[in-house]
Amino acid sequence: MGFFESESQILELLDIHDGLLRACASGNISFAEFLERYDTFPMRCPLDGHESDDAERKILAKHAKRIAIHLRVWIEVLTGLCSDAVASKAEYIAAGRFGSKEGLRRLRLIVAEEFPDYSAGRT
Repeated sequence: MGFFESESQILELLDIHDGLLRACASGNISFAEFLERYDTFPMRCPLDGHESDDAERKILAKHAKRIAIHLRVWIEVLTGLCSDAVASKAEYIAAGRFGSKEGLRRLRLIVAEEFPDYSAGRT
């Protein structure tokens, strides 16, 4: 294996982080707590396979659908997020940055789209 110890470790990490997405989207944890606990999961645990060997890349490909939501959260939420204190400044808006309210809205949309069985906490 490359970065991960086993396929079961990958699945366990996905389960934990899927749970964080659902908990935040439903309001069971705050967006701030979500950010603290989720951290930079898709990059910290390189779900794109850039640190993996061939065998591990095959496992990641096998679970690509489950991994996709976390890559979306990284790209559509985490990389654009900035401090609420500066989110309304013109230069941040022009750069495509946004604060926690918009970050949570985007996260909820992604969860609703990617988890068809999800319904709790939609507003």
